[in-house]
Amino acid sequence: AGAALLRDRIRAIAAAGRLRVSETLAADLLQAAGRGTLLVLLDPPGQAPGPLADVMFDAVTAQILTPAGPGQPESAATPVPAANALRAGLTGLTALSAGERHVLGEWLDRVIADGQPPQR
Repeated sequence: AGAALLRDRIRAIAAAGRLRVSETLAADLLQAAGRGTLLVLLDPPGQAPGPLADVMFDAVTAQILTPAGPGQPESAATPVPAANALRAGLTGLTALSAGERHVLGEWLDRVIADGQPPQR
């Protein structure tokens, strides 16, 4: 249920045009950061948590979200946020046939994948 909730929230961010990576990569990054942070916080029992959770959240969101509002940096000017927004609303495009939505979805997936950070 938690993973489904995370996917739903990421889909809403994508629909708003704020997601700069694929929905799958965003979910994977958030889950990895959350799990890793939790393990570190649980390691020294009895110690105050410090700023780790907030710093990790800020680091991950800086990588997956475009900045809000005007004056966005060049990295937000890629077609990926727009492709994510259109991809998130694809099922609601009733002016297109199922086949056309499928093809458009494949094209959008390619645009999104092309804009992902290179794998190391």
